[in-house]
Amino acid sequence: MTDRNFAIIVDEAHQSQTGRSARTLRKALIDEGLAIKEYAEMEGIDIDEVDTDDELVAEILSQGQHSNQSFFAFTATPKNKTIELFGRYNSETNKHEPFHVYSMRQAIDEGFILDVLKYYTTIEDQFKLIKTTKENPELIEGKSNVGIS
Repeated sequence: MTDRNFAIIVDEAHQSQTGRSARTLRKALIDEGLAIKEYAEMEGIDIDEVDTDDELVAEILSQGQHSNQSFFAFTATPKNKTIELFGRYNSETNKHEPFHVYSMRQAIDEGFILDVLKYYTTIEDQFKLIKTTKENPELIEGKSNVGIS
C-alpha cells in the first residue's frame, strides 16, 4: 500500500477498534516502506538491517499510528479506551476528550431520535394511580381509574 492514503470510517467504535480484526486492518493498510524507515530510525539502525520476516518486527511495524491512515470513528456510547484512542488530548485537563459531541439531548431536540423518557412513569407512581385507599389523597380521578374493578 505504498504511497496511498486511507480514510477509515468506523461505526460503533467502542466495540470494534481494539481487537485482532482492527489490528489486521491497520497492518494491511500501512505504507510498509515508511514504517520500516521509522522503525530503523527509532532503533538507530540502517534500513537494510530491518528483518521484515521477523514476526516481532512485523508486528511492531503494524502498531501505532500511521501517517497514511485517518480514522473517523462514531459511537453514541464511548468507553474511556475509545476516547483515548480517537479523542484529542487536552493538556490543560490532562485528559483525552471527544473530537466532537452530538449529544442525545441535541438529537432529541432536532427530532432525529425519540425521547424514550418523555412519558416514563415509575412503578410507584403507577401504583399510586390505582391505589384507592384513604392513605392516598393524591389519587387522580377519571381516566386513571377506568377499568379498575
